[in-house]
Amino acid sequence: MSKEITYDLLSVIVPVYNIRPYIEQCIASIVEQTYRNIEVLLVDDGSTDGSGELCMRYSEADTRIKLISQTNQGVTAARKAAMKAATGSYVTFVDGDDYVDKDLFQQMMDCRNRFDLVIAHWMRNSEKGTRRCFDKLTAGAYQTQEEMDFILDHMVNASLPGGLVNLKSGIASYLWNKLYRTDIAKEIYEQISAAIRGGEDMVFTYLYLLKCRSILITDICGYHYRVRTDSIAHSTNRGCEIIRRECDLYDNVAPAFMAHPRGKTLMPQLKLKLSARMARAPVKMGFPPEAQLELKTYVFPFINLLDGKRIALYGAGLIGKHYWRQVHKLGVCDIAVWVDEDWRTLQREGAEVSEVEALTGVEFDFLVIAALAEETAEKISGKLILEGVPERKILWKAPLEL
Repeated sequence: MSKEITYDLLSVIVPVYNIRPYIEQCIASIVEQTYRNIEVLLVDDGSTDGSGELCMRYSEADTRIKLISQTNQGVTAARKAAMKAATGSYVTFVDGDDYVDKDLFQQMMDCRNRFDLVIAHWMRNSEKGTRRCFDKLTAGAYQTQEEMDFILDHMVNASLPGGLVNLKSGIASYLWNKLYRTDIAKEIYEQISAAIRGGEDMVFTYLYLLKCRSILITDICGYHYRVRTDSIAHSTNRGCEIIRRECDLYDNVAPAFMAHPRGKTLMPQLKLKLSARMARAPVKMGFPPEAQLELKTYVFPFINLLDGKRIALYGAGLIGKHYWRQVHKLGVCDIAVWVDEDWRTLQREGAEVSEVEALTGVEFDFLVIAALAEETAEKISGKLILEGVPERKILWKAPLEL
C-alpha cells in the first residue's frame, strides 16, 4: 500500500481596501494555484467601493477562502488580524491590487525544505512597461553561521567589499515575494504595533531576518507587482506622514538591531538607509523639486569597506564635510586626522581641520580623498605621493549623490 503524500497548508494573506478594479484578478490568480492546499485570508479593511462585497462572494464560493471584515484601521492592522487567524505551517502575502502566476506557490513550497525563508524574483508592472526584479545578493542557500552573518551584514544596504556603496537593499523588504514559517511570522507580528500606518513591511522583514537560521534566495519568478500612481506608496503631498513613517521604522527596528550580536554592522546600515530615505522626503511631501537641490548629500563611498580602520581624510570642502559627519555618525571607522590646504580659514569657521603637513606625524591605515572629480583626486594623489604618503594607502571613489 503506497503512502499518501501530505502537503503542508499554506496561508495566503491579502489585505483589501478600496481596490475593486483589481481584487477579482488577484483572488482568481490565488484560487487557481496548482498548489491546492491553501487557506486564503482576505481582510476587508473597511472598503467603501464594493471590494468587500466581491470578497464575500468569493468566500461563499470557495471554502478555502476566509473573509475577515473590520473598520478601516490600516494595512498593518489588517495583516495582524489575518496572521492571528492563520493556521498554515507556512505563510505568504499578496497585495490586493497585485496578482500571481498559477504555479508560484507550488514552486516556492517545493523549495521550502529546512529553510526559514524562501525568496523569489518579481515582475514590476507600470505604465513604462514590465521588468523583472530581484535581490542584490547572490541566489543560493545560506545556512552556515558565516553565510547568515553575511546576509545580516548586507541585507539593508547591499554594499560589498571591493565595490562602491550601494544603498539598495541586499534583500528587498517587500512582504509579498517571500515564503515564511508561520510560527516565526506570528512571533514577529505580535511585536509590531497596529498603530504603524505604513512601512511595517520593512519592520517585519528586518525583524524576521534576524530570526532566520537559513535562507534560500531563488530565481523563481511569478509575482506581479502593480505600480499605481494613486497608491499610498507612490503618491506625493503626504505631508508629515512620510517622516512619521521613517520614525516608526527606526523606533521599531533599532532596538532589535542594537541588541543583536551583529549590531555593529546592522546599525550603520539602518542609519544610512534612513538618511537616504529622509533626503527624498521633501519630494514625497509634495515640496517643489528645487527644494531637493538644497539637500543634496555626498555619501562616503567606503561604507562596509573600511570598518574598524584608522583613516586620514583629505579635503574639507562640501564633500569632505559630508564624509566627516557620516563617518562620525555611523562610526564605521576612525578619522585620525582631517587635512585641507585651506586649513586656517576652515579652523576659523570651527572645523577640526589641520594642515596637510600633519599627515607626517599621524598613523593611519588609509587616506581618503574627498573630491568629486577623478582628475582632481589624481592631482591630489600625485602631490601626496611626492610628500611621502604610500600610494597603496591612498583611496578615492566618486561619492554617491543623494
